[in-house]
Amino acid sequence: MVLDRLRRLLVVGERKAFQGIGEILRIAKESNTVMKSMLSGDSGDLKAGQERIRLLEQKSDELCFDIKSNVINGAISPSIQDNLLACIELADDIVDAYHYAAREVNRAASLGLPGGARVRELDETLLDMLELADRALDMVSSMLEVEDSVGEGDFRRGIQKLEEEADNVKDAGFDRLYALSSSLHYTQFLHYTELLHKFDDILDACEDISDLIVQITSSVSS
Repeated sequence: MVLDRLRRLLVVGERKAFQGIGEILRIAKESNTVMKSMLSGDSGDLKAGQERIRLLEQKSDELCFDIKSNVINGAISPSIQDNLLACIELADDIVDAYHYAAREVNRAASLGLPGGARVRELDETLLDMLELADRALDMVSSMLEVEDSVGEGDFRRGIQKLEEEADNVKDAGFDRLYALSSSLHYTQFLHYTELLHKFDDILDACEDISDLIVQITSSVSS
């Protein structure tokens, strides 16, 4: 049975790499939770939120280095090594995106956004994108542990659907941002532009990882 063969081949190096990627994705999930708290106003101390995500990003970098070293130096099939390394980098890039966003939100609060404070309706758009990212991260994590190719395909299609939905939310956010542009200072406009793009990058990375997982498992089982 192809599935049984796949599971046997993922026992040592490949499975360990998948587990490591899963650890980084759990860090991303925690970063997503902190980021939502910062944008929703639930966090009374934005600096503390930024610091929490900074520590998570540092932990992700350390994990990324260790996992990549194991892949490069371990008994990993050359046919999947590049895709595994790309998965690891993409997972770490997601945590980097949260770190960037946390610094941007805290900087805007501490230094002040000319023309006013935060724009609630634009923050709501960002929160909608973070909710989609939360679900996408769950699905990617599940793909790393899925027990059959049918389930893997279901998760992949689900992630693609979430990424498309995020694109629609982002586009609507930009429409609203431009509609409000005459009442916004240019730094506010740039602030929200950066965050919309950064959160969209997270969904794109989730979709890219899901595609790579399919390529990896297909290569191992062939």
